[in-house]
Amino acid sequence: MCGYHWRHETTRVVATAGSATFAPDGPVSERDRDAAVTQLRENVGTGRLGLDDFETKVEAVFAARTGAELAQVLHGLPRVVPLSERRTRVRAAVTPYLGVMALLVGIWLIVGVTAGFGFPWFVWPMLGWGIPVALSTAHDRRALRLARAGV
Repeated sequence: MCGYHWRHETTRVVATAGSATFAPDGPVSERDRDAAVTQLRENVGTGRLGLDDFETKVEAVFAARTGAELAQVLHGLPRVVPLSERRTRVRAAVTPYLGVMALLVGIWLIVGVTAGFGFPWFVWPMLGWGIPVALSTAHDRRALRLARAGV
């Protein structure tokens, strides 16, 4: 393509455990171990990991010396998003939306009182922004609702 060649560079792989990241060749900190155990606990809570496997993996987490060993323990387990992070993501999406919609409705009311109420034009941005917000937060909102119900 126009003489451009892709350059392949080796990159340092970063493994993840919950929301923490650690270098595979570096030493494992207590924070890394805590994040890995939290991730394992979340997987037990969702039913993806049995209690026997959990105990074995927790022992392996505390025996791990490097990030690569810790990544091997977590290999194959999906990252489970904690409820606090889900709550934060929903708030981050919904709060600005509600603020802007309140502002638009306020503008419509002020203009309506002074010049006569016309078509509620604020419905278009409400729908245009509201539908993507609702769709993007649906999974997180469902998880929060189930957690509140104790399921």
